[in-house]
Amino acid sequence: MTISKNNSPLVSILMNCYNGEKFLKNSLLSILDQTYANWEIIFWDNLSTDKSADIFKSFKDDRFKYYKADNHTNLGDARALAWNYIRGDYVAILDVDDMANKVRIETQLNFFIKNKNLAAIGSYCEIINEDNKIILNQKLPLKYSELKDLLLWYYPFNSVTVMYNKKCVDVVGGYNNKFKMINDYDLMLRLSKKFEVINVSTFLGKNRQHKNNLSFLMKLDGQLELLELLKKNLLDTKNVFFIKKIKKSLSIVSLRVAYYSLKNINIPAFLKYTYLSIMFDIRILKFIFTFSKKSKKEYISELNTI
Repeated sequence: MTISKNNSPLVSILMNCYNGEKFLKNSLLSILDQTYANWEIIFWDNLSTDKSADIFKSFKDDRFKYYKADNHTNLGDARALAWNYIRGDYVAILDVDDMANKVRIETQLNFFIKNKNLAAIGSYCEIINEDNKIILNQKLPLKYSELKDLLLWYYPFNSVTVMYNKKCVDVVGGYNNKFKMINDYDLMLRLSKKFEVINVSTFLGKNRQHKNNLSFLMKLDGQLELLELLKKNLLDTKNVFFIKKIKKSLSIVSLRVAYYSLKNINIPAFLKYTYLSIMFDIRILKFIFTFSKKSKKEYISELNTI
């Protein structure tokens, strides 16, 4: 470790929980295994009805801080409410399904100490399934010069690996409770306009994908929110290259909404968003009607990054 004993800032680990008992213990053990010791867990219990609270309280460690919501809220509100209890200089996000590499905090903190204009750090991430099997090694863009532009049309981070400089987050107004699902994207976008944001080329987290993920259960809401954010980016942008990229993302997201609308047997919404998808990017017609290998590969790849 390169951090000296006299320069060991407190890191708050923000963990929002609603009925997360299945994988919670693994997440907490990954924090206890950290090579950096000056941390606290801010555990926000969003009125869980399972044994999540019992599992958390079974860890007898003064660094484990338990808070219970007065009312159940969406994730955006829950993040903002839990933020009020953070005491650390830096804030690491870790949800109850996911795990941190044992050098995660140490690695990211060293970057913050070296760069005072750094607002957020993510990293490469292992995508795992319910059985802890790696199903994808997610390598993301690294440099601020690239990330600040990419954020205009997609989210080039994995939130399970992100650590924030708390002062920078407070400067831009913190979490926006307007969004239920894309609050981390919205925050990172605002941060990138005032400060540096980066990824590091080390696998510092494990992001678990399973059928009970909040993001899986609320995909339609998330895509509708994403449409709103991308439309704002489009209105705020004058660069022709960026406009083209944003419109392509809007086309892809509109097609997703059309797909989820069809699954919910909402034919008017299906027709509306299919039409919007074509209006944003006429090339989507080739994907819809011809299913050529090239266009299908291109759009499926981008569907998986937004």
